Amino acid sequence: PDATVVALTNQSPIDVLVIDALYLEDVHGTHMNYRQAMDVAKLLRPKKTYLIGMGDDFDYDQTNSVIRTEMLQSHGLDVEMSYDGLLVHLG
Repeated sequence: PDATVVALTNQSPIDVLVIDALYLEDVHGTHMNYRQAMDVAKLLRPKKTYLIGMGDDFDYDQTNSVIRTEMLQSHGLDVEMSYDGLLVHLG
């Protein structure tokens, strides 16, 4: 929601953003797709972004490589797909 984005942009820089990206392109009423999630990441500019909740239209190796390269080269953002067993160290 807009109020959440406003609150987050008024905070100190975000270290880690964990964000939903159910589909690559399809639109779902209660989940973001890849492009919607990347729009939020570009707006908030966290140090690291992990995508969660991906459907089976994401091929981990191929899609993750494209996401990492595209977001780093085009936007200077470190984005990757999460995976089962991922440990995120905070603080």
